[in-house]
Amino acid sequence: MRIQLVTEPINHAVSEREAKVHLRIPEGETADDEYIERLILVAAGEIEHMTGRAILDKTYDYWLDGWPDGDFIELPYPPLIWTVADSHIQYEHTPSETGGVVTYTTGTLSVNDYMVDRDSEPGRVVLQYSKTWPSETLRKYNPINIRFDCGYDEPADVPEKLKQAMLLMIADMFIFRQTKIAAVKVETMDTVWQLIDDYCVDWL
Repeated sequence: MRIQLVTEPINHAVSEREAKVHLRIPEGETADDEYIERLILVAAGEIEHMTGRAILDKTYDYWLDGWPDGDFIELPYPPLIWTVADSHIQYEHTPSETGGVVTYTTGTLSVNDYMVDRDSEPGRVVLQYSKTWPSETLRKYNPINIRFDCGYDEPADVPEKLKQAMLLMIADMFIFRQTKIAAVKVETMDTVWQLIDDYCVDWL
């Protein structure tokens, strides 16, 4: 199993202006703009790592070694977004050998064979009634590829607690530009964990 990021979000959950207001940087002061932009990205990534969810709309490729025993596959990084145009479930199967070179056939699961559960967290693709997973012989490693979008659609949709946790991290990193004393680090992270606790999800 492996996961690979395909496309990044086009927006930020916390804007540069919101970060500068939180940091009490006077309007028109631009000396730290590039650094603040980097801190926004780092804070978003850390919140995603801590919560197990995606902050803003991004695309992932998710590979599995085989079909599940049950009738659904959980997908990482809720909230799940699924569009027929951008998402798919493909699988490499039925190996053949010609001149010592092994090749595989690529199959695509029909959209009529499964449903998409965006209400659960993590989201799932679920087999339709009377449907089964394909029975062909799969490639031995990572034969199944699921491409999907996940995250909140717009910055305005991101929960305020997650944004506030990001702002605390941004301020912490902005002020302490070297290794921090333990007491300060613990105090900040305790507050961050309190803010994000309701949004943490396990998907593995």
